[in-house]
Amino acid sequence: FVECLDSGRYAGAVASTLDEGRQSGFTEVPVFVIGDKIFTGDVSYKKLKAAIEEALNSKSGNAIT
Repeated sequence: FVECLDSGRYAGAVASTLDEGRQSGFTEVPVFVIGDKIFTGDVSYKKLKAAIEEALNSKSGNAIT
């Protein structure tokens, strides 16, 4: 891991992904998009589970499959 980090081998990919997230308005990590809801930062298992269950049971067609 350290060797990979120090080599900068993936620095371009990381920078590109970081820029893409910022352009999408994300300022924290991790980011979870579940259905039409966005969760960032430290999100409890309980909240994520409830959002997933809601999305799966949703009739809106935004459910994750």
